[in-house]
Amino acid sequence: MVFAHPLKHNGTVEHWRAKPNRKSGKTRHLQAKGQALRLLALLLLALFWSAALQGCERSQLQRLAPMQFIRIDPLTTLQTRNAGAWRLAGIQVVDEEGAKALLRGFSNLPLDAAADQRLLDRYERTWAYLWHGDTMVQAVLLEAGVAVVWPRPGQMACLEHLNKSEEIARNMGRGAWHDWPLSVTATQSLGKIAAGQFVVLEGRVKSVGETSARRYLNFGDDYSSDTSAVIERKHLKRFRSAGMELSKLKGKRLRLRGFLGQRNGPYLSLAFPEQIELLD
Repeated sequence: MVFAHPLKHNGTVEHWRAKPNRKSGKTRHLQAKGQALRLLALLLLALFWSAALQGCERSQLQRLAPMQFIRIDPLTTLQTRNAGAWRLAGIQVVDEEGAKALLRGFSNLPLDAAADQRLLDRYERTWAYLWHGDTMVQAVLLEAGVAVVWPRPGQMACLEHLNKSEEIARNMGRGAWHDWPLSVTATQSLGKIAAGQFVVLEGRVKSVGETSARRYLNFGDDYSSDTSAVIERKHLKRFRSAGMELSKLKGKRLRLRGFLGQRNGPYLSLAFPEQIELLD
């Protein structure tokens, strides 16, 4: 999975993406083994990092059944002994192999599960925050830089604490936050990333556009090719209810999260206000 973190300023975009690995099979094996050892060390350290944050107040969440998982399926689905399947609420994994290496440290351990509300995805997998003791599993992945915060509807109760965990990795340059910036033009940057990839985008809004069907946050002057964010009219009530006036975001520096689309240039579709962070 490609993780892009574009940063737009003064007509340039800075982003991170994985470089192709052309090493030999033996070299890749040694590198993978070394990476696993480093990730194990990160896990041990993360037990202390996360305990300090306390994840979030479990007393304010809906308690779910305790669980133990025995294997990790694709997309970091956690399979338990009774064939139940669980997903990690509040985050988006951007380094699946790194996340799996860390998650293996929690396999067969007793885990407490809680959620804002009981939610199932279309495959009947339960979304949950998971703890081992005082250590929140999501915080471990965020602080190692193998996941980023992804606030979905019904998964907002721990957002503040998850943001703090991600901030640790960002400030320390861990994981996905390590290898950027690489300065290129906006169209060269996001245009090379396939539609459907998860993107964290930071930029200053050049203009705010409006049609009868949607609102636009434009990050460049050429609406036919530059990056933008799109809010459909049916979602506008959520932003107003949160006190967010889109028309007043012109000139503001924002951090946006979502899946990349390509239509008259790269764009992010915003459906709820938590996808927008005001940076100044």
